[in-house]
Amino acid sequence: MKRIILHHTGGSYIPNNTDKKAYHFLIDNLGHIYTGRYKPEDNEDVSDGKYAAHTLRGNTSSIGVAACCNYCFSLKSKQSRFPITNIQFETMCMVTARLCIKYKIPVSQVYTHYGFDLAHNIKQGKVDITYLPWKTELTPIQVQDYFRNKINWYIKKCKEKE
Repeated sequence: MKRIILHHTGGSYIPNNTDKKAYHFLIDNLGHIYTGRYKPEDNEDVSDGKYAAHTLRGNTSSIGVAACCNYCFSLKSKQSRFPITNIQFETMCMVTARLCIKYKIPVSQVYTHYGFDLAHNIKQGKVDITYLPWKTELTPIQVQDYFRNKINWYIKKCKEKE
């Protein structure tokens, strides 16, 4: 595995079957973690069609982690019926830190879907995850940096426990 891509499902706080097919790990609004239909290793080779299809031109060797939230989110209004919660954010960072350690993925290879598209010149208009209700001053790309900083913090905490 080479990278981790962070998403929102664009739905409610509870994962549905479509969400479970698209992502390896899903986090509800209370921080509960759900596993998707596919294991991360299923994305090592996507030619068989049996993998979590979470990112256009970015599924091979990528792990998809999603917060179950942001139904009808608009980057312009920054409104959603199910906004991402701080508990989801913290749990996503903790899960991602553990995945970085397990698969030896550098934090520089953790992207929001928005950040991945920007870095790879993919123009599909994805806005996950570009806004955090408790950090309204952050620009969409700064949200990715905020995730990376917190993931680094969790990695250090995990290593201190060893």
